Amino acid sequence: MEIKITDELSIDSLLANQTILTKPTPFLIRNMGFNKGVAVQLPTEKEILNTLGITTYDSAPFDSSVDTVKSFRNALEGWRGTAGNTCINSQMDVIDLPGRRSTQHNIVHVYVGGIFTANGKTSLGNMTQNTSPNDPVFWIHHANIDRLWASYSKRHGNNYQPATGAPQGHNLNDVMEPFSFKKDGINKPSAVLNEAWLGYQYEFLK
Repeated sequence: MEIKITDELSIDSLLANQTILTKPTPFLIRNMGFNKGVAVQLPTEKEILNTLGITTYDSAPFDSSVDTVKSFRNALEGWRGTAGNTCINSQMDVIDLPGRRSTQHNIVHVYVGGIFTANGKTSLGNMTQNTSPNDPVFWIHHANIDRLWASYSKRHGNNYQPATGAPQGHNLNDVMEPFSFKKDGINKPSAVLNEAWLGYQYEFLK
């Protein structure tokens, strides 16, 4: 399927109607290093090492409200501390909350994409919203997140949680959407716990 970018003010979701506006912007939008006029800082090595030191992969209720001290997954994601796993208005608009240990994954999206005002209009970079896969930086960023997962597994073993009891698609042996079409079995968390099973390994792990 061919995806064409046609939003006038920002880049809409890949699943949205891409033809409703008459003045398309057929290019990537970035506001590197700034979000709403405020400078954004990328994660530090200390933050990364602190997150890799969290021994518990995840804790109930297995969503963005989990205390990051008890959830490597939530710390690495960098959620705001609100219930559920949905971005507000489809944006990774990270805000600081007391006690949060990291904004690692999400803050990179915000750093690259940003939310900014130009000519009196608010614009969102691709990486700040659901069209982040349109930006090549997305793939580099997520390759590094995968490398950090491999680093965590090397330190603590494959202790993925939850095994059962979470919403469909999140449990150890659930088929993950949108990969139900795959017939090779490599569409469940249990099938991708070790990158070596997929035929690759990282030369450098934290």
